Amino acid sequence: MSDKNKQKNNDKDENNAFFFKNLRSCKDFWFSDDGIALIAGWTREGHTVEAIANKMGISKPTLYKWSKNNIDIFNALKKNLQVCNERVISTLYQKCLDGDVTAIKYWLANRAAKDWRDKQEIAVEGDLPVILVDNVKK
Repeated sequence: MSDKNKQKNNDKDENNAFFFKNLRSCKDFWFSDDGIALIAGWTREGHTVEAIANKMGISKPTLYKWSKNNIDIFNALKKNLQVCNERVISTLYQKCLDGDVTAIKYWLANRAAKDWRDKQEIAVEGDLPVILVDNVKK
């Protein structure tokens, strides 16, 4: 392995706070109360599932698999994501109350999309007359 590649690997290990020698020791930690608490905290901070998996040193599919098989990991992701979303909704709502036009438009476009989205769909029913035009000037 070249010195440049060794340096890249060392940098990667130093950037990942949780470096494990094998997947088993990794899994044991993340299934523990301390591991669950870290996952929950990262979710509350707004990290994506992919970012959380990277912090854990595993792939996104592995994290999804673990969350399917472990209710504590599932809840750490699901419940804390709901807390994070509720915070964002509350902040957006407050901005609407404060008169932030962009926030109001965003809220209405997403919460009352049928009436407020930018693109309106208009259906026309019945027979429409066809008018043929000759000699159209360019």
